[in-house]
Amino acid sequence: MDTLRSLLMVIPLISCASYLLIASAFAKPGEFGRYPVCEPSAVAKITCPDSEGSCLLVGDNESDGTLFLYPVKSGKLDSVAQVELGLGKLEIDDIEAIAKLDEHRVLIMGSHSRNKECETKKKRRRFVQARVMGNKLEPIGQIIESPEINAMDLFGEVDLASNEKLTILGHAIDDAEAKANQAKGDETACNRVNAFNVEGVVAISESASPLEVWIGLRSPLVRIDSENYAVLLRMVSLNKYRFDGAAFLRIEEGRGIRELTMDKNWIWGIAGGPEDDKDNFGLWRIHRDALKPNATLRPEIIRSLPASSEGLAIVEETAYVLIDGNRGDGSKGCKVSGQYVQCNLPCKE
Repeated sequence: MDTLRSLLMVIPLISCASYLLIASAFAKPGEFGRYPVCEPSAVAKITCPDSEGSCLLVGDNESDGTLFLYPVKSGKLDSVAQVELGLGKLEIDDIEAIAKLDEHRVLIMGSHSRNKECETKKKRRRFVQARVMGNKLEPIGQIIESPEINAMDLFGEVDLASNEKLTILGHAIDDAEAKANQAKGDETACNRVNAFNVEGVVAISESASPLEVWIGLRSPLVRIDSENYAVLLRMVSLNKYRFDGAAFLRIEEGRGIRELTMDKNWIWGIAGGPEDDKDNFGLWRIHRDALKPNATLRPEIIRSLPASSEGLAIVEETAYVLIDGNRGDGSKGCKVSGQYVQCNLPCKE
């Protein structure tokens, strides 16, 4: 009788746990956009150019002269109403990061990474400020092309010798770039290097303080006190690719930063393995006040995300996560269409 009573008590608990597991899961992903959007890789929430509503400005890492606009109406993303916004004659290859600077400006940034065979590409080492003007993006000032990646150029205004953490970071970047040079022409070897790669940017504004812009590195990770840390770098200005500080995020499973965004007092991000084939993506957040140079932080891990989640935007308490597809050769449209999922904040499982 005692055994039967115990079983009867356990069964409801199992049913309840199963219900919670189902309830916490995302709904089935929806298809995002249409060709030529197949690989949505960066997104920022902006004010729609033709209304006071919210729109998502999206970069596809295979479209180097065009971004894409999607309205969010009554809490629903219209992923079909796709508007193309050209950059004119400007081209930024491998767009992986977009930040809203203010109501009128965005920052669009290439990954500054190498291609699959570890070759450096100038078009990837570019960024520009722009404003949405009707059906185009109007650049503000000149497009900026960064030099090839090395610690001396990245931290040229900082005395690295007086900052132990930045010294470690500088060595990690230079070591990864040196190994990437040795791996040129060898895709397998290049995949193991995890050279310099930017996949997130976020702007933090205070009414009484200058705008702060931080970029997030997918790789390399940094080893401090026997632990791996993902890296955020603070830009000196928007006129050159130079940094004066870094923060270090302890994200388990050797994950780097795959996206950044801001909502109220929180910085949200996507974590994922530096390698493409890792199914360990997750949503995290830190309080904006915690992000300071030399800080070592342990973000709050909110929930797991689908593999290849690369875009994140928050509109009125709803988080939209964009999932990378595959353009293939593009002869018949997307080989694999991009997708998206959404959840209501705080999005916990």
